Amino acid sequence: WTTSLRLDKSVTMERCINFRKAGCTNLFLGIETFDPGLLRRVEKGTNIETIKKVLSNAFWANIYVFAYMMIGLPFQTEDEARADYRKLQELIGSGLILGYNFAPLMLVPGSKYYLHPEQYGISDIRIPAGQDLEGTIADFRTEGMDRKKAIKLAIEFTKRKEGFNLTQVNINEKPIPVRHSLHDEAVNLEEEMVHLMI
Repeated sequence: WTTSLRLDKSVTMERCINFRKAGCTNLFLGIETFDPGLLRRVEKGTNIETIKKVLSNAFWANIYVFAYMMIGLPFQTEDEARADYRKLQELIGSGLILGYNFAPLMLVPGSKYYLHPEQYGISDIRIPAGQDLEGTIADFRTEGMDRKKAIKLAIEFTKRKEGFNLTQVNINEKPIPVRHSLHDEAVNLEEEMVHLMI
């Protein structure tokens, strides 16, 4: 089985070992960025040391990690996003992360960015024409890279990644990583983003 976890100090080695004994093979972690300053500014609630510790704990417990990353976070620059991509490749190379997904920031109803955009340098929020219910918003400005650049980087990193499908063999073995083409995933992301920006 797999699960998504918040990246905090409660994800100890003991807990990861217990997860593994119970049959957990994969953890999905919302890392978002490796930039310490950005983690503080967006009030992520974690830090680089905690991220490193959780990744190490999962690794030694024999659990694969899939990282959720974000592009276009408030105040994030293109250089910072590219640094995140390079760090991710380094962690994949060391075996601490198996796979990942880069997604552009969206304003999701109920999220802190949606409820208090001004606190995070978010402005000029444009709700899609014809949308009569609260929904995810993709078109807005941030004090960082512009939205089109964030979307282009998400597409670029998706097209470049060596993705894996995680296929579980049984609860006593790690899943077999199966390489697959991510071209369709990138195209779908591109089409969806373009549609949301119209």
